[in-house]
Amino acid sequence: MGKCKYCGGSTGFFNNKEICKTCKNKFLLNAQLSSDNINRLTNDINKGFKEIDSYLSRLKIILEQYRTLNNAQEALPDLIKTNLNYQEMKANTEKFLLEFNENKISLIMAMKTEKGKARNIYKYLDSIDEAIQEYGEFKDILMKIKCHLTNIIQQYNFVRPNDQNKLKINLDSNRKLDDIEERFIEELSSQIKKHIKKNVELTIEVRRKYLLNFKLNGYQIGRIELISSHPQMQIIKKDTVEWINDITLQSAIDLIPEWIAYAKKIV
Repeated sequence: MGKCKYCGGSTGFFNNKEICKTCKNKFLLNAQLSSDNINRLTNDINKGFKEIDSYLSRLKIILEQYRTLNNAQEALPDLIKTNLNYQEMKANTEKFLLEFNENKISLIMAMKTEKGKARNIYKYLDSIDEAIQEYGEFKDILMKIKCHLTNIIQQYNFVRPNDQNKLKINLDSNRKLDDIEERFIEELSSQIKKHIKKNVELTIEVRRKYLLNFKLNGYQIGRIELISSHPQMQIIKKDTVEWINDITLQSAIDLIPEWIAYAKKIV
């Protein structure tokens, strides 16, 4: 009686195979579903998008599906065949992103006015900064794109237009903020102006002696307690709420992109 290398179960009497029927069927189903998802998302990509995020969100899933497909192929090499492995697909993805970048820059540089070029090159740069935070698997190639954009900005002396979004800040307490709290709010405000593409109102509520609750257009985006004996910071995601304990000012600032990512989904 054989033993399945994947689940440890029996492969049946008088059977020396390393995979049981249940795992075999599971791998076959995963391979089929992954292939279907890859084909569907590839068709989406072939239609074309204006912004890089639309490609990245789909390419991320495609890479995940290739990993699943390759795992199934390793388990059932005689039954499952693929044209590319995960690493080859990742290399193709990076090549595709570089080509998108060249086309995007060509369109921007073909604009008639210098102001239009500057506005759109900085808008594109901001989208790359956001993508670096959200798509870690593409960080290396995105950093190359960012470097390329920075060089173009320096070469043509583009200046960021003074058209930042307006941010109104309300503090619903008479308590004087500590310097550390003010520095955190200053950095949060800066990132909101940079990444939230609309006029918004930031409300800061004092819930306990040192606990600050932050709302953007009335929606809570997080809480933080920086100057108490137990400093902590709340991170809200789509389905979870997490508290980070023993937070420092710098580590809190480093986590602001988490607040921004959630805020962008709700405001």
